[in-house]
Amino acid sequence: MKRVWLLATVLLALSTSETAAAEQRFIVRSTLGLPSLQQFCLLHSCSVVRGLDGTLNELFLVTTSDLINPNLFLGTLRLVPGVVDAELDQVLTIGSGFGFQGQRQRDRRRH
Repeated sequence: MKRVWLLATVLLALSTSETAAAEQRFIVRSTLGLPSLQQFCLLHSCSVVRGLDGTLNELFLVTTSDLINPNLFLGTLRLVPGVVDAELDQVLTIGSGFGFQGQRQRDRRRH
């Protein structure tokens, strides 16, 4: 019985570690369209997640594994004819209303 629990624990740990692998995200502007960018990704172990510009079909979110060097990937991607620009996606945290809160407090004091 202990072996079954041990085996189940090991399998669970292995399966979650694989899905927990982080991804690098890139914003790609291309005149090639989705099918050509997907073909590039088949050859370079990346995936096109979705289009970012609605129906224009020029701006895409592309992901790769963390194991791939982002600068090397960007350099390779920028050499593809039809790729206008590519950059690493940056996550920004925006504060919520710090400037407005101070302004409201000053307005209350005046009244």
